[in-house]
Amino acid sequence: MTRRLSILLLVLFALLAAACGPEAKKQKALEGGNKYFEKGQYKQARLMYLNAIKADPRFGEAYYKLALTNLRLGAYAEALGNLQRTVEMQPDNMDAHSKLADFYLNVYASNPGKNKNLINDIKDLSARMEKRAKGSYEDLRLKGFLHLADNKPEEALEKFREADKKKPDQQVLQMTIARTLLALKRNDEASAYLNSMIAKDKTFGAAYDLLYGLAMLQSKPEEAEKVLLKRVENNPKESANRMRLAAHYFVGRRLPDMEKVLNDMLTNRTNFANAYLDVGDFYYRIRDYDRAASTWMEGGKVEPARMRVFEKRIIEVRVAQNRSAEALELCEKILKEDKNDPEAIAMRASLWLYAGKPDQINTAISELQSVVSKMPENFVLRYNLGRALMSKGDIDGARVQLADALKYRPDYLPARLALAQILVARGEHAAAMSATNEILQIDPVNQYARLIRSQSLLAQGKFTDSKAVLEETIKINPEQRDAKYQLGFVMFKEGKYGEAESLFQKIYAQSPPDMRGLMGLVEVYAAQGKSDKALQTLDEAIAKYPKTTMLQVAWANIAVRSGKIDQGIAMFRKVLETDPKNFDLHMRIAESLRQKGDIPQAIEVWKKAGELMPTHIAPLINRAVALDSSNRKSEAAPLYEQVLKAEPDNVMALNNYSFFLADQGNNLDLALSYAQKAKSKAPADPMIADTLGYIYLKKNLAPNAASIFNELVGKHPNVALFHLRLATAYLQMGDKSKARQSLDNARKNNPSKSDQDEIQKLAGKLG
Repeated sequence: MTRRLSILLLVLFALLAAACGPEAKKQKALEGGNKYFEKGQYKQARLMYLNAIKADPRFGEAYYKLALTNLRLGAYAEALGNLQRTVEMQPDNMDAHSKLADFYLNVYASNPGKNKNLINDIKDLSARMEKRAKGSYEDLRLKGFLHLADNKPEEALEKFREADKKKPDQQVLQMTIARTLLALKRNDEASAYLNSMIAKDKTFGAAYDLLYGLAMLQSKPEEAEKVLLKRVENNPKESANRMRLAAHYFVGRRLPDMEKVLNDMLTNRTNFANAYLDVGDFYYRIRDYDRAASTWMEGGKVEPARMRVFEKRIIEVRVAQNRSAEALELCEKILKEDKNDPEAIAMRASLWLYAGKPDQINTAISELQSVVSKMPENFVLRYNLGRALMSKGDIDGARVQLADALKYRPDYLPARLALAQILVARGEHAAAMSATNEILQIDPVNQYARLIRSQSLLAQGKFTDSKAVLEETIKINPEQRDAKYQLGFVMFKEGKYGEAESLFQKIYAQSPPDMRGLMGLVEVYAAQGKSDKALQTLDEAIAKYPKTTMLQVAWANIAVRSGKIDQGIAMFRKVLETDPKNFDLHMRIAESLRQKGDIPQAIEVWKKAGELMPTHIAPLINRAVALDSSNRKSEAAPLYEQVLKAEPDNVMALNNYSFFLADQGNNLDLALSYAQKAKSKAPADPMIADTLGYIYLKKNLAPNAASIFNELVGKHPNVALFHLRLATAYLQMGDKSKARQSLDNARKNNPSKSDQDEIQKLAGKLG
């Protein structure tokens, strides 16, 4: 080989190495990602940008493009991290700085008190912006927000107006200017400014919303109507705007005007393709269930190709009307036509659970899980599976599915709302408030988010804050029944029975009647000791609505609570005749029998409830405790074992079963481990501590027992049993003097008959 050829080969190899090196790989991946991005194929683009970053972890342009892609995919948390890396590696990328600023500002504005720590990030970003682009749109905008955070709205407004001159017609900034004017109480100026924005962009929904809200808060419904009419006129084919106008008329009790708006949509379906769905949804929201159902039925006749969509809506109505049998029948019809319909499967699961049919709901959930496994990125499927799991009581499983739904579609509000409700139910109120903030960022007028927020505040005992949220909601929409009901409940919890009664009466008197108002009235009467009035009110309602079984169940509940246990049980049994497999009714009857003192009968009914729902813990644990207290401990023991297999952390089962094992003298090591676990779960419960101390006595670990019982008698000096146990511990330790003293203390504190027998036996041992 000649020297010339060797040199040429070396050059060729070098070129090939360069072409295959990290620089080439990252550029090729970036270009590929850009092509996918331009075609709207964002998932493929994301993979290519990740490959580019893999080739060069400091490739700023790839991070920037990945951020844009994740924004398109709704993966906001990932986009935030990408933008933070971009500004670190591309300090002159003003667009990345701008988008990062948007993130910080939106998060901060959602909850300034909670997100104070972001101010430092915003200040840092502002300093960088001033250094690289002083006097620019972004520089001025950030300075304006920092003035707002520092409670200097005048200075903030000045900066925002300067920014607006630099880059006119930025709608987010314009809305910020309008809100700043409102904060300064310059309402007329804000109104004029919003109208000027609408004149430039007749589709600018946020401006209309703010104008309408301002008019309603100022108690100017005529001005609010003009805003809505202008919105309809400017956007004649937008059905949502007509729905807003119809809602305004409903709130103002202008029902003929409301009907005209809705009927115009139905007769002009060329402009409103979803007229039947939208109008039916409107009636459903105002709880006119009959009109909702009839509208959807008519829609199914006019548009037979969409019949299944209408039928699913009708199922929701029948459930709301307590006509579950009809709902289930319609659900089965849909599944006969398509056995894999995920929404119908989820609906059927909920209906089966309501009917007390656990085996069937397990089948439904299994079917839904199978569909989800085939289509894992379908966020609606995951939401429906979450709903079904919630119906079953599997809150943790539901939470996972809802969170996964949001991974694939972060702005999917049904999943966000369901997740927020779970957080409130779990007592995770900080997280619940944050969740509602996120919902309101996506949909600032979402009333369901406001209601969940008020629920969370109420659960925390923050009555004033809860009322403020509800009153603001009602001021905007005076006929918002959910908000009125919650407000009545807040008053009830505050003990303001007169105000609560008045509000519940108004809710019940609405057309169609809202039974929650009736239930609220009944609870107000019962809380004041007026059980006869509560029962009379229910009697009148039952006469009007004899097929509404919830009224009969409510009557039975009040009867039992007021001491009329036999009458209550009789009414429960009457309802049970129409629905013999209703798990909830069996549980109510059993508890009523327990209160009556008929423990043997209660045990039998709990047994029947357990047969109806074998996986449910409540009938098992209740039956076990009842058998235990009836001195049928050997029958109770296997039930405790069943509970612990299904729910290993069940404190009552851990405590009671460990005491049984200790009492029998069998397997004291297992008894000790169960008792220690129970103590770790409920450290303040004195009876659990007593069980642990008792086991120490059985194992001749007297010092351990003495330590526990010394603490118990210190906290509960009037409990004879604890003094008796301490005396036993001292005797085991050989300290008869302290044992006698503890025994004397036991005698002085009204010992039970069984305790007296034990005192006598122990006294005999002391001599």
